[in-house]
Amino acid sequence: MPDFSHHPPVCPGCHAAMRTQNSWSDPDYGTIHGVLLICECGLKSDQIIAPSETAAERAARRTAEAIATSLQHLQTLRKNRGEYFSGNARSSVIIDPECH
Repeated sequence: MPDFSHHPPVCPGCHAAMRTQNSWSDPDYGTIHGVLLICECGLKSDQIIAPSETAAERAARRTAEAIATSLQHLQTLRKNRGEYFSGNARSSVIIDPECH
């Protein structure tokens, strides 16, 4: 059953929190759930709930974001390397302006 503990569904009629009366898994797509919500005012609503991001998917997304950030940083360094390297652009000697 889907967890609505953080953000319970709100009734469009009276704006009160709705409660789950029933839920079921879609027979063709097991990760999709149907939920029947009811309100004290009598309004009923059936909703389709798609799966949320799993912990593994969240970790993979964060890793991909970190790699993209690192690549952007490396591209910036490569673009600005003339300011940091002396002589030939292929030189591996770093000139630190703070050191004399």
